[in-house]
Amino acid sequence: MSMERTADEVARPEFTSTGPSHVDPLVHERAKPGGRIPRPSPNAYRISSTTLDTGAVVVRVTGLPDHNAAQEFGAALTAAVDTRPPLLVADLFGLRTAGKGIADALLSAYHRGRPSTCLRVVARQVAALRGLSKTPVWELVEIYPTVAYAVRTPWV
Repeated sequence: MSMERTADEVARPEFTSTGPSHVDPLVHERAKPGGRIPRPSPNAYRISSTTLDTGAVVVRVTGLPDHNAAQEFGAALTAAVDTRPPLLVADLFGLRTAGKGIADALLSAYHRGRPSTCLRVVARQVAALRGLSKTPVWELVEIYPTVAYAVRTPWV
């Protein structure tokens, strides 16, 4: 069964839908055949994971996170850390805010991956940086402005 894709998914194919094949949980309404592409919900979030040619793994969360998003993000980070990549990049670039749940997921991944996996965080939004600055993540993990910069910089 084919599912209509949001404009964001068409433009950025690295996003994947985690819901059932007939419904996209990130839109207000179901897509009707031949109809318009539905607008994403203002409270939508997306989580995706990508393995790069270098062996680094990028786990991306975008949108407005809630409790479920933090749990799913934590599960994605744990799954990535368990593969023991040399570098794990937590991409918060598209995140509107970073709360305690996101920070806890990052701390858990940091401690779980030590010493074989280097964890880096990508964030530029003031709200996300402010949320992280109030947690131990701020002192334990290196924060970069872009994924490209985080991946290019040598890691030990």
